[in-house]
Amino acid sequence: MTSQETDLVRASWPAIAARSAAIAGRFYDLLFELEPAARARFQDTNLEAQQIKFMQMLALIVRQIEDPEALVATLVDSGRRHGARGTSRREYGVAGEALLRAISDVLGSAFTMEQREAWRAMYALTAGVMQRAGDYPKQ
Repeated sequence: MTSQETDLVRASWPAIAARSAAIAGRFYDLLFELEPAARARFQDTNLEAQQIKFMQMLALIVRQIEDPEALVATLVDSGRRHGARGTSRREYGVAGEALLRAISDVLGSAFTMEQREAWRAMYALTAGVMQRAGDYPKQ
């Protein structure tokens, strides 16, 4: 990610955090719409609690975005958990689309195209690390 993309992600975070419940709810609605099979993975999950965890993870990523060592450690741990659950590379792509659409749907014009592209870059970075970590057993 470029420093400009990092700045855009950080600058947009307060508006996203302020609408976290709506964004998380929309994210999971879109995820299940785009990937109906994903719903089965969450059938025994308290979805409200999951939505909170999801937004807490995004907050952590934003906080660690300029601390690569901490960020990679966080993402490797999360990637291994997702890998153990069988999350596929395609599902990461669907989740990225759902995230960007959820933020855009909730924030509307307050979520600029530049911010959207910065979040796309951030998601590509984080998903890439998580996918690679999920491909390998815990060492």
